[in-house]
Amino acid sequence: MLRLAFTPALAVLLLIWLVAVVALSDGHWLPTPWDIAGDWTAPTNWPPLAARWLLGSITLALFGGVLIGGAISLKRAVELSENIGQPPTGNHVRFHKVAAAVLTGTTLMMVVAVFVWVLLAHQYEPDAFHAHLGGFMNSTTFASCIGSGVLFAAAALMAIRGTRWVDAADAN
Repeated sequence: MLRLAFTPALAVLLLIWLVAVVALSDGHWLPTPWDIAGDWTAPTNWPPLAARWLLGSITLALFGGVLIGGAISLKRAVELSENIGQPPTGNHVRFHKVAAAVLTGTTLMMVVAVFVWVLLAHQYEPDAFHAHLGGFMNSTTFASCIGSGVLFAAAALMAIRGTRWVDAADAN
């Protein structure tokens, strides 16, 4: 159980970290690694570059811990599980079907939301939307949004495959 609790605990720590830094910067800056440096001028209410490097690096380390540490802890939890070979009961299958459907539905909603936002931003603020405003890797806001949409679409495809896998397991 401790291995399974590792990822959510570290994700909560990451969230607390982000909220604390935003609160300390009076809501002006979120310590994301992609808002550290570039050939753009940072807003005057952001922390100095050295502070952004330090805080953004801590955020990046926490992101890595959530992803890599979570994968390792989940793998070890599965390896140590005694019940892995036993078929799931009816209640477990129903729970997994509902969870898979919710995950699939929410990721598909995120894909739609990102692409609707892209269309609206392009329509109402095209100059700002296509400007280099310090987005991911100093790309345009458009490129950052398309990247987000592609990542959400990949997550949605994985969720759809997971839902099909749960449905196939239920059929057996």
